[in-house]
Amino acid sequence: MRRVRVTDAWVAAATAVLQEVIAGAPAARTCRIALAGGETPRPWYQALARTPLPYDRLELFWGDERVVPPDHPDSNAGWARRLWLDHVPLDPARIHPWPTEKEPTDAARAYADTLRRAFGDVDLPRFDLVVLGLGSEGHTASLFPGSPALAAHTWTVAVPVPGRGVRLSLTLPVLSAARRILFLVTGEAKREAVRRTLSPRPHEPTTVAALIRAENVDWVLDPAAAQDLPPGLGARP
Repeated sequence: MRRVRVTDAWVAAATAVLQEVIAGAPAARTCRIALAGGETPRPWYQALARTPLPYDRLELFWGDERVVPPDHPDSNAGWARRLWLDHVPLDPARIHPWPTEKEPTDAARAYADTLRRAFGDVDLPRFDLVVLGLGSEGHTASLFPGSPALAAHTWTVAVPVPGRGVRLSLTLPVLSAARRILFLVTGEAKREAVRRTLSPRPHEPTTVAALIRAENVDWVLDPAAAQDLPPGLGARP
């Protein structure tokens, strides 16, 4: 099921999805969430620092990461910690950043091992929620159009990105196995990628975001990101 919501109050909408996922997860186990990187979720993280959540039920991971130290301004985990996680009572043992101090291939393997310890002996890990962004060219996590990483059947991958170094990412099979996906997209620069993903034209190249085949997908968009969508696609307040 795909749900599209267009709203200026996108931070509150994203929080509502998170709260719904936590409430719906079985109380007998941890609710496992993979967080997004980039700039878009930063205001959301700031809001979450002020939002009461059942932190004893949460376990956090990241969908992708740049190969930089955790205090580097490009670190996805670093931003989440500074804006949110350093201010809430979440057990550090339940926070799982990518091990970016390792060589990229080794870091990808090590993170796959982290997932196996968390999820056990399964074919694919099933996150309760994966939060994703969308690049202007249609990439999501650190999976870019045309990348060989799109064909990976491992759980994690080190991704050479031309002009951007090497990144670390969960793979399409892992993302598609999530119980719920939340795409969080804002800004006019994303409008064409949003339209190509949600309302593609015949014979138009498929975005990476459109390749994710999860059972439940929420799109939370601000009006600028949604302005090229056809009328009627997406609930608006």
